[in-house]
Amino acid sequence: MFRVVHNLSIDFLKRESRRPELNRKAQFPSRVPPPSQAIIATETWRELEHLLDALTLKQRTIAILFFQENKSYKEIAEITGESMSNVGMLLHRGLKKLRTIIDPEEFS
Repeated sequence: MFRVVHNLSIDFLKRESRRPELNRKAQFPSRVPPPSQAIIATETWRELEHLLDALTLKQRTIAILFFQENKSYKEIAEITGESMSNVGMLLHRGLKKLRTIIDPEEFS
């Protein structure tokens, strides 16, 4: 299945590059990643979701808001009702916990 998707993607990009009426930069602002990278990204996200399950609900919420939603401490504090210092503390403790899960010997 991977090979089929990969070949279809390559065929599509070749076909589109032959169409002079298209402004490719407007339609494709950045290079489309190969399907293998999309599959790896999906697997990585699944692993990350599994790791996030080890955090408390508050830690997980704050980590997602900070890393995925690119929210500042101030914005997270407004969303969650926590103080900015508590947001920082929860994020720090959550990351510390994730580090010990990922490689317990390195961070002990």
